Amino acid sequence: MNFKTWLFLETVQKYIRSRKEVSPKNPDTSFLVLYGADKEEKELMFSQKELLKKMGFKYFGPNGTYSLFSTKINPEIRDRLATIGVDLSGYDSIQTKVEDPVLPKEPSKSDATLEKMHQELEKVMTTDRKAQTLVDNIERMIEEVAKGTDEAAKQSFIRNFLEFASNFYNYSFHNQMLIWIQSGGNAQFVAGSKKWQDLGRRVKDWGKSISILAPAKSKKEIENPLTKEKELKERMFFIAKPVYDVSATEPIPGHPKSFSPVKRKDWSLDSNEDIEELKGLVVALDKWTKEQGIEVNTEDLDDEKGGYSIGGRIAINDKFKGINMFSTYVHEIAHELLHWQDLEEKKSTRKEKEIDAETTSYIVLKHFGFETKDTSNYLALWGAKGDDIRSRRRNIQKAAMQIINGIKGNIEETIETD
Repeated sequence: MNFKTWLFLETVQKYIRSRKEVSPKNPDTSFLVLYGADKEEKELMFSQKELLKKMGFKYFGPNGTYSLFSTKINPEIRDRLATIGVDLSGYDSIQTKVEDPVLPKEPSKSDATLEKMHQELEKVMTTDRKAQTLVDNIERMIEEVAKGTDEAAKQSFIRNFLEFASNFYNYSFHNQMLIWIQSGGNAQFVAGSKKWQDLGRRVKDWGKSISILAPAKSKKEIENPLTKEKELKERMFFIAKPVYDVSATEPIPGHPKSFSPVKRKDWSLDSNEDIEELKGLVVALDKWTKEQGIEVNTEDLDDEKGGYSIGGRIAINDKFKGINMFSTYVHEIAHELLHWQDLEEKKSTRKEKEIDAETTSYIVLKHFGFETKDTSNYLALWGAKGDDIRSRRRNIQKAAMQIINGIKGNIEETIETD
């Protein structure tokens, strides 16, 4: 489960949820909409589908909801709904529209290339949404970027994509590209319309769908050439599926807790002030890192992102100082040592890799007399529990020992040279 989703999910409640929805065609008309927020609530609603239909409710497939005109909601309907576990507090609550702010994105050197790719992809998608067509066009457009003559623009394009894709680690490469191209690099968190409903939001702009590739399977009856008997053969393939960014949704009025992407400022506690005692450690870490053949640079990254590691190269947010900078530096070095150089560890899940890197960072800083307060929050965001961390102790010990010894060796070297 994605850590942002995990953070959002609330205690399971055994009732069918409700909300009031105004008709987009007629503002004077509204509906009572029934929906389920978790598996048990959905099953409860599904078990009552025949009764809901008898009361006049209509089913809306894309969202998995049942709706009825508000003019038909009378005391008798309310009583019948109460008997099947419908909570009408969401429908009866004062409807206040809440908008999540969408921060403007600073233009970059890759924006022109990205816009061109978007336009070309749109041409294909208006005529043919077949999965293979989308893949072929992504491959062709990436090849065009690779052949580009402007090296600065090319590097900016790659860097921006890697930074963007880190937020969509649970999607395939082609889906990351599809989301990036179609959203102009502005997507924050995407999900299907039913998933958004589970998260307490509804799609408000159906025209802003983003097509991604979803696995599907079909069964076909064929004749076995040896036995001449009929057999069912399963075939796996991909289809284009619409998802929506959080910016195309809005909180469901009356929902107790609507999802919103987690911002770093909501959980970060570490100091961003320069600390004199850390400077010597950073210089020593710089020297050791270069000895390992790893390039380290600072970059103008989004405030939400501390840094990233791409195998042989690390970037750290140039706004980070003090504990923020040093803990991020060690975190990304741990990724380099464990997850890029070790072929087996490349297969680890993103959650396992983040446990390795963040716990290593905590141990290294603690060893030198500093403490990163963000570790517990960061690990909690990934849903990491004690057993998860214990199962990674071999990796954590290995990386922490290498980094500590690397820093100590170069500190002593500096002292001797002076």
